Amino acid sequence: MKKDNNEEEKSSGVSLEDYVIPDKINAFIQHYKPAKDESTCDEVYTDAKLRQFFKAWPCTLGDPLSIYTSILRENGFIMKVSLSGEPAYFVCLREN
Repeated sequence: MKKDNNEEEKSSGVSLEDYVIPDKINAFIQHYKPAKDESTCDEVYTDAKLRQFFKAWPCTLGDPLSIYTSILRENGFIMKVSLSGEPAYFVCLREN
């Protein structure tokens, strides 16, 4: 009997956290800070833009974007609803 990819990943000890790259989170946090709302932000990060930034695509173990968003929340980034009606993060560039 042949194992499917999900069974192989579980048996090899691979977890969803293995798809998360801490340096990408650090880069985001060092480059951006949370904005109060959309009218005061420099950029709006929707799900699609976050996925592209982090290269966080769903896999057989789940969605690594959920881990990225949890870590962002722990660092003060709160998802709100944008003017277009989509959930998003409103961010400002950090001054260097």
